[in-house]
Amino acid sequence: MKRFMKIKFYIVFLSFILFPILANATEIQNSFNSALDTISLELSSPIAKVGLLSVVHRFYRTRVELQPNGYEANSSFQNSFYESFNELRRLLHSSDLKILNKNISKDDIKIMEKAFINNKEKYSSFVKRISKDIDFFKDITPETIQRSQMYFSIILSGFNRNKWIFARKFTHIWPFCE
Repeated sequence: MKRFMKIKFYIVFLSFILFPILANATEIQNSFNSALDTISLELSSPIAKVGLLSVVHRFYRTRVELQPNGYEANSSFQNSFYESFNELRRLLHSSDLKILNKNISKDDIKIMEKAFINNKEKYSSFVKRISKDIDFFKDITPETIQRSQMYFSIILSGFNRNKWIFARKFTHIWPFCE
């Protein structure tokens, strides 16, 4: 119970220091640059890593429940998510996040930026909805949800590009995928 409270506290704490849901291409580009500069510091503790995994997993479960895009109840979406998620877990515990900035392709970042701009309206609406209706997300800011999905995408792209392509195909990293 104590560990859960520490994780919940850390998630709420991160909620107050992360960026708002972004409005335009310049803001999203700046957010990616900031994320690449700070990811190793923000995810340096085991509790921060568990917090990221918790938010990513709960966001996925909420998508399956509410189906904002209409396909999330599909078994291929659900089964494939755990392949991407388990890779994220493995990478968080085995990779040096300090070298992520050197590993990630600028073209991949541009793909993520473009996808976010295309998905922003529907994504923002969904996040507002779950922030009001889902208990887990009531104490977590929309910025933290967005940043968690961004980290999910960045880490996969920087350390296992094939898994990133796979996650994009199944939209596990929504809104950072087409």
